[in-house]
Amino acid sequence: MSENLKRVGTEHGDKIKILPIHRLTDVKNDLETFSQSESLNGFQKYILSDIYQTTLPEVDFTIQSIILVASPFPAYGKAVFHWQGEKVTLTSPARAYPGKLNPLESTKQYLTELCTPRGYHLHLAMKLPLKRLAVSSGLAKYGRNNICYVEGMGSFFALVAYLSDIPSVDSDWNEVSRMESCDGCTACLNNCPTGAILKDRFLINNERCLSSVNEMPGDFPEWVPVSAHHSLYDCFKCQ
Repeated sequence: MSENLKRVGTEHGDKIKILPIHRLTDVKNDLETFSQSESLNGFQKYILSDIYQTTLPEVDFTIQSIILVASPFPAYGKAVFHWQGEKVTLTSPARAYPGKLNPLESTKQYLTELCTPRGYHLHLAMKLPLKRLAVSSGLAKYGRNNICYVEGMGSFFALVAYLSDIPSVDSDWNEVSRMESCDGCTACLNNCPTGAILKDRFLINNERCLSSVNEMPGDFPEWVPVSAHHSLYDCFKCQ
């Protein structure tokens, strides 16, 4: 069944890893240890404690595996505004494209068509620590900018995860590390408009990241330079 999953993913332009469910416990233990680090800021601790879910939900089947899918998905487009008699062009994150299903819809469709006739079940699990699972499983790699990269897709992709009762044999499991191609390269660091990317680690200071600042209510902090603003929200400079 694992080979069938990979095959159907490839047919749809995606890449799939199927992980035994005990790997979620491995990641949970790693993150619990990591959460004690004094180097984490408040926002990072909030993500670990309140965003990620590592407890299995109650479902009507025995969960045996995680199906992790990387699906190519362009992240942004151009939006033109007319302001004070001038045209202003800004980038804007895109979540849908005419005539194209988004990764949540497309993966659910073709995986259901494969699994249901064979008696298997799927449960969408989007609050798992997806990047960590992707890197540890070898599906993706971390860059210096804390963004994940998948071979053949770059960084413009979406991660989708499903819990399933499909049996899975143990697969490769990797230590979390940065891509070798980042060694000696400072392109993302030099392009970050707020200094959020750090030289000594690939966990950025997300409280200084423009993506974070753009989505917070209230006025912009005084330390954000006017020249940093280039997108409606989010930021694509390091990507």
